[in-house]
Amino acid sequence: MKTKKEIRKFYKNIITSKDLTFVCEDIRDIIDCDNIGIYLNIKNEISLDNIIGDIKASIYVPYMKDDGSSLIKNALFEFHKYEGVLCFDDFNIPSSNGSCIDVDMLDVVICPGICFNKKGYRLGYGAACYDKILANFKGKIIGVCFEDCLIDYDFQEEHDVRVDYIVTEKRLYSIKE
Repeated sequence: MKTKKEIRKFYKNIITSKDLTFVCEDIRDIIDCDNIGIYLNIKNEISLDNIIGDIKASIYVPYMKDDGSSLIKNALFEFHKYEGVLCFDDFNIPSSNGSCIDVDMLDVVICPGICFNKKGYRLGYGAACYDKILANFKGKIIGVCFEDCLIDYDFQEEHDVRVDYIVTEKRLYSIKE
């Protein structure tokens, strides 16, 4: 059995050769809402810049606050209103210093992943930030990854949060229970 660390390392190597600007246009069909949480890409995450300008909803982006430990896994994860002006959070991740919204006020959250399995579980950078903030989220969760990074392997653990949809550069997948 492969560990999450081994899977993460393997798929990070695949991602480095990819064009990070493509995401399936079908994502537009499932983001019609009032308030949306959407990530601003870092490292090798797929960019959503091609759709951000077209979103009619109020956009909120992740903001990571250092709890004093300087460890991202302990950070306080919030969503701040995005008004087109970038700043950087306490961990130097692109964000916004707009007003904060409670995650339960969001209708949709779009989160990146290094890979997802076909059951809808996400493998990110390993800090479980999205898993923590979305543990009791009632809205739609949309994961974004490359088609090559959608895998059959079951790596999920008890704390992992399942997404409702996965969007790749090729298509939109609806995850059924």
